[in-house]
Amino acid sequence: VSESFEISGTGTRQNPLRRALEKPFSGEQLFVKFRIVYPAKSVDTPENGDGEFFVMWVDKTEGNDASTHSGNIPNVGIHVKDVKENRFMVRYAAQKEAYGPKLEPDREFLIVARLWKPVPGPDKPFDKLDLWVDPKLADEKKPQASVSSTGSLAEVKWLGFSTGRKTEATDRIRVSGIGWSDSWRGIFGIPNYEIPESVKKKRPEPKPLKLAKVDPPPAEITSDHWAFQTIRRPDAPDKNAIDFFIGKQHKILGLTPAPPADDTSLRRRISLVLTGLPDREGSVEELLKSREFGERWGRHWLDVARWAESNGHQHNRDRPHAWKYRDYVVRSFQNDKPFDQFVREQIAGDELPKFDPDHLIATGFLAAARYSGNELDKKIQRNDILVDITNTTSEAFLGLTIACAQCHDHFFDPVTAWDYYQMQAFFAKGQPGNVVLEPGVREVVHERWKLFEFVRHRKAEELRKRGTPEPVLVIPKTVISSMKPEEKRHFTQLENEIAKFDQTWAFYSPVTSPHGLEFAPHEMRWPLYRDLETLKNQRVHYLVRGDIGSPGPEVKPAWPQVFGPTDYIGDRPRLALANWITSPENPLAARVWVNRIWQGYFGRGLVETSGNFGLEGSEPSHPELLDFLASELVDSGWSSRHIHRLILESATFRRSSEFSAANHDRDPDNLGLWRWKPRRLESEAIRDSILAIAGRLDLSMPGGPSDADAKSSRRRSIYLRQKRDKLPHQQMLFDSPNAVTSCAKRRTSTVSLQPLWLLNSNFIQQNAAALAKRMPEKDGAEFLIKTVFKRAAETEEIEKVEELIAKSGATDAAAALLNANEFLYIP
Repeated sequence: VSESFEISGTGTRQNPLRRALEKPFSGEQLFVKFRIVYPAKSVDTPENGDGEFFVMWVDKTEGNDASTHSGNIPNVGIHVKDVKENRFMVRYAAQKEAYGPKLEPDREFLIVARLWKPVPGPDKPFDKLDLWVDPKLADEKKPQASVSSTGSLAEVKWLGFSTGRKTEATDRIRVSGIGWSDSWRGIFGIPNYEIPESVKKKRPEPKPLKLAKVDPPPAEITSDHWAFQTIRRPDAPDKNAIDFFIGKQHKILGLTPAPPADDTSLRRRISLVLTGLPDREGSVEELLKSREFGERWGRHWLDVARWAESNGHQHNRDRPHAWKYRDYVVRSFQNDKPFDQFVREQIAGDELPKFDPDHLIATGFLAAARYSGNELDKKIQRNDILVDITNTTSEAFLGLTIACAQCHDHFFDPVTAWDYYQMQAFFAKGQPGNVVLEPGVREVVHERWKLFEFVRHRKAEELRKRGTPEPVLVIPKTVISSMKPEEKRHFTQLENEIAKFDQTWAFYSPVTSPHGLEFAPHEMRWPLYRDLETLKNQRVHYLVRGDIGSPGPEVKPAWPQVFGPTDYIGDRPRLALANWITSPENPLAARVWVNRIWQGYFGRGLVETSGNFGLEGSEPSHPELLDFLASELVDSGWSSRHIHRLILESATFRRSSEFSAANHDRDPDNLGLWRWKPRRLESEAIRDSILAIAGRLDLSMPGGPSDADAKSSRRRSIYLRQKRDKLPHQQMLFDSPNAVTSCAKRRTSTVSLQPLWLLNSNFIQQNAAALAKRMPEKDGAEFLIKTVFKRAAETEEIEKVEELIAKSGATDAAAALLNANEFLYIP
């Protein structure tokens, strides 16, 4: 159940929420889950009240509002009885309960419970109950509380939530994510399927002891799945082709489209969708060419690219030059860089024949992979990076989630493990690092490394003489600290000189690049080797079960066999890969990209799973329209702006959000796009819009190094420092991705902390005060409404805002309007 519910108490036992299972369950085990947020204002502690009681129950009967669902009936929830504090618990009765972790207010918890039968059988009772709070997938055998009973129910038909005498009417308990499954993996949304016969492949199983001598022949693989078929341009009128295909679906479903949106709503919609700002004036063409458009749509791509400005993992050290990739992306979208060129530069910028600093900067897409500076095993350290790059490249440009194929043939898609390592081999000769973007630095860098290696070997020799074995690579700071004074002075001079050269965080291969560039030093405890000879000898091997300690035969670069034979690769493998991805014959790249653009407008792609076009992904809601847009993209010279224009000019985009009960009955999810469906702005657009409305947004310094202090920055959110796992608080609160893996579509949560932040945070109070300060003495309420909502104020609204100003002050009134759905949603 995807809905979110708010539950309050009555001072007695009640059942405000009850749900029937699709069918009665009497199997061996049943997992149930829900998410819960208990606001601080609602939590009584035993010291300051009588504590809390709130449970989910499972039963064979529904009961009524007053039913207790107790007495040997499984309950999962919160109680205080024996532990003298509010804790999560499982129980069958007051004498049969067990406790888990402590309840923390204002925090969302995931609660999972397992109800199971010690003696299997449809008529045997569910006499065991286990509890997990915020479990990980690996915690199946580690419940945090367990309780037993005898003679409990043998069949489950209903589940629900109960409050008790300890739950006050003023409590506001948020419950969401209710679900049930007969398996641990299923409760996490991970299905267990047999491999479909249509995608089973023949591949010899290597024998571990003789694996290195086995050279598996390529399998012949085909698929009739829609995404792997050639794009065929459907017939369509010269004008309004989008509306033509949408209209065909309306006729099939018997839908009547909503009328056009009013001019005020449409202007606001266009401004927010294109620029992420509520008040950007100009024609559509001007907006499409604006810096703000590049920033807005560049942020969409940075989600896909899992871009951040730190290494991740334990040390999570900064990447001071990574911001250049962000600015490259913004420029690319602003200038309508052809998408095929955009792909080539990101995958193979260092291999392109003509040197251009932007080409190197573009490889920040590959270099955005996490990089563990604390990993001593160089094979593991490097393999983790290659796995990240392979997975992200496949998902971003091909819409294929091939990650599981590193351990076994893909369960669903026609991709073998052999295919996986052939894809990985395209990246074998490169390495992420700071790359110098100008000539004349080679001698300085080489001298620096020569001195470093000299001292490192001397340090290693000292360790050996002491009987201490040399680590894989001596920590750089240890090497520097062991330098003699004159060595340290010279080393520092070289470091300072190198730091003055222009550089970027990039993925670079001295083996396959024709440009002879140099890696500059970067702060890393255990860096990988990046010299020419070492990278020249790098090989990719088929790994048995994905284990770096079980290498099989060497593999050569090739794309998955389902796409046909691989062309000649040559000595620039990533350029060959990029050219294949952007070939007009490739059925995926154009489809995937126009689908991402569509998602940026409507909040949902024509293929809803925009990062997964495989067999487990969604079928396209309008397959002809998807292929029409993909054909238009290629025929226009891969112009993204052309696709934007087609969408913006369509009646489909310009419809109002007017509701129709008849349409809703036929198409409740609006898959037919009979109306515009308002959706909440993303975290960055919320912050940027608030700054803009308050008159405090600073647009004078686009680009450049990121702002480390999000609290004081007034630039657009895309220019805030993006440190992995430590993103600005507001971004995390409003569902910004964590930049660990590619994010095809952000989730949209609704939790109590969001409106609290939008009313009470220092950021909101500062901007609400700035907005209130601009308010004229006369007609102040009308000014606030017009400024925030960008429309004329209605008489009733003016009266209510005037009343709020008189009661709480102009700043609180401004904050209240900034908290309104009308401000936070694209109309």
